Amino acid sequence: MKRTIFYIMLLAAVSFSWKQSSAQTKEQTLEWFQNAKFGMFIHWGAYAEIGRNEWARANYKMSVAEYQKYIDRFNPVRFNPDEWMELAQDAGMRYMVFTSKHHDGFCMFDTKMTDYSIMHNNFGKDIVGMLSASAKKYDMPLGLYYSIREWYHPDYIQPGTWADRFEGLEKGPSKHAGSPNLDRYMDHVKGQLKELVTQYDPYVIWFDGTSQHTLEELRSYEISDYLKELKPEMLHNNRIFPKNIRDGNPNTFFGDFLTPERSTPTSQLLKPDGTLAPWEACNATQFHAWGYNRYETQFHTVPGLIQTLVSVVSKGGNLLLNVGPKPDGTIRGEDIIRLKAMGDWMKVNGEAIYDTKPGAFNLLPFYGKSTIKGNVIYVHTFEWPKDLVLRLPGLKSDIQKVYFLADKNMPVNYERAGSDVLIHLPERAPDESATVIALEFSGTLNVEKQDFILPQPSGSVRMPVHNAEITSIGTIKGYLEHDIAAGRTAFINWKQIWTNINYYFTTTEQGTYKIKLVGSEPGVGSRYVVSVNDQKIEGILATDNIVVVGDVKLSPGNHHIKLEFPEIKGAEAFRLQEIILEK
Repeated sequence: MKRTIFYIMLLAAVSFSWKQSSAQTKEQTLEWFQNAKFGMFIHWGAYAEIGRNEWARANYKMSVAEYQKYIDRFNPVRFNPDEWMELAQDAGMRYMVFTSKHHDGFCMFDTKMTDYSIMHNNFGKDIVGMLSASAKKYDMPLGLYYSIREWYHPDYIQPGTWADRFEGLEKGPSKHAGSPNLDRYMDHVKGQLKELVTQYDPYVIWFDGTSQHTLEELRSYEISDYLKELKPEMLHNNRIFPKNIRDGNPNTFFGDFLTPERSTPTSQLLKPDGTLAPWEACNATQFHAWGYNRYETQFHTVPGLIQTLVSVVSKGGNLLLNVGPKPDGTIRGEDIIRLKAMGDWMKVNGEAIYDTKPGAFNLLPFYGKSTIKGNVIYVHTFEWPKDLVLRLPGLKSDIQKVYFLADKNMPVNYERAGSDVLIHLPERAPDESATVIALEFSGTLNVEKQDFILPQPSGSVRMPVHNAEITSIGTIKGYLEHDIAAGRTAFINWKQIWTNINYYFTTTEQGTYKIKLVGSEPGVGSRYVVSVNDQKIEGILATDNIVVVGDVKLSPGNHHIKLEFPEIKGAEAFRLQEIILEK
């Protein structure tokens, strides 16, 4: 079951700025990083010329010569790094990570380790160098993404099932043709890492592409120690250690921070010793790729992106939000619109994001999150209750003042109901994406935690999807979306059979409970499995938006229910809004 840390001491804001970077230790860099909260990820390379995302060469099995045509055409004459910096700052982003080399192996920096770089195509300018100079000018910390996986270098060897995907993909020329040597390749990697650190002074090396390797093959600890020698205060993520190794060793914390991808963890991420782990969720404005895809038609909404940022921060993480620039070096209008809107929201509500700690509430009766800074609790609500009352359960602290960040002069009435605080809301939300309510308290923060969803007076249990624990073997492509007009929140885009939804709840009466799934857009013919403790019920979706699953017998106590779809028919399984156990 999920675990949550509750802070009961007053929390101080960060006491140093990035401009003091020359005096930082790694611990200070990590402290700055955890307080920055919001960064820009940029996937950009010669693949943008193809316009079918960063995997184009592998997906279309292009030869070296065929891909070289796009490299030769890649001439981003409209690239202006200052414009990128200004866009990131206007969006409220406090750092940037750029792809110095992706899986295609084409380097966007001045490297002496290979001629396969931007310095040897028609553009002939050091992209990373230009970004680095602009980043220093704008005081924007710059990190560098670096892929270990490479389709061009003749010495790289991809093990495991990934090898089948790259079978037959032509590599670059080599004097060791036909005799790849991964150890020799890792020497090449060390040489390029030295160039990146000494030439561009990044705050982080953001590794990727290490799946199914061993620690010994990648010399993971050696690489980690080498980076410490090059720049002791610099961070690196956990991905220099292969995912299979990380997953198989839960008692070891690898790297400086964790990197969940395209998903928001449903609870705080912890180190093996139980303390809060540094982590950064990476996601993108577009649905289906990281690099530029000229055919992309699906983009996340502004409310969805803001709510993702809040959800990540409320659990102690950072959001690294990706854009994929066009081949000419400009950023798409769809991205600019979204980033500017996020910036407008941050200008009003940034104090509830930057320098904050995770919220103290576990289960809220409404779709929303919370953060804490000093003696202020910030409640971010994504929906507006129909009764215009926002209930904060178990908040026992002495509340001194309540106000909206969007209008600090608007009167806000509140009252205490036992251990709960009730906030009386106006007719309309000041901000439909996420309205932030600040509660100033005195003394220590005292919140009675709630780990289980409690039954209603009737004995029935209603479990809204915003209180679900959503788990998956890999990346979770589904996400929560709130329909403002209908006043409903649903988990949508459920397309993966390894994704499942879990709840932890309490019953106070012994008896038979009828299970109902409430939602919309059922994937007719999809097979579902509902497990309640050791009881399991299977069924097939029809066209109903309310699915009567069946009955289970429960005694008073705490329970676990899980919903999964081992077979999905149609575009998606089911847009779940809530699960009801009807007494």
